[in-house]
Formats: sequence, structure tokens, C-alpha cells
Amino acid sequence: MNPPYGRGQDVYSWVKKAYDTAQAGGTGVCLLPASVDTKWFHHFVLKAAELRFVRDRLWFSLDGTAARANHGSIVVVFRPGTGEVPRIGVMDNCRTAKEKS
Repeated sequence: MNPPYGRGQDVYSWVKKAYDTAQAGGTGVCLLPASVDTKWFHHFVLKAAELRFVRDRLWFSLDGTAARANHGSIVVVFRPGTGEVPRIGVMDNCRTAKEKS
């Protein structure tokens, strides 16, 4: 899941739903802004099974033109029964991986 994350968006409810779904037996994978100063990050993300910080900022297509996100990103994996210390790592984004080869 990839919630809208501009100013005024309710990211908290999206992340809470993913966390609650995992507590009920499901698995959820979220692409989120790496906003470590938010309530949703501290209430839910720190209880995830895995955190993967994305190296560099993500690139995307905006009306056919390459654009770069204005923030860092994190992939969060929620699984049933988690809530301990998450496994933390770093992953390359597509452009960073291409630049290395």
C-alpha cells in the first residue's frame, strides 16, 4: 500500500489499518515517507517486522516526465505476531541500482 502523503493527508489511518490487519493475521507491505518524527511512525512502524530504508530518493513519472520525490522513503512490512524490534536494512531504488552497474 502506498498512501497519499502530501500535507494534510491522513497517513496515520492508512498505517494503522496495515498494522491492525497484521495483528489480525494478515501481512502488509507499505511504501511510506521516512518520517521518523511522526506519531504513526512511533505508534506502528517501529512495531513492524521489517523496515527497509530506500537509498536516495525515489523517481517516478509525472505526466511522462521523470520527477524525484521530495523526501526519503521506507518500505515497511507488517506480519502477524510482530511487535518486537524490527529487522532494519537499506535497499537501492531502481535508479541507484542502475548507477552502480
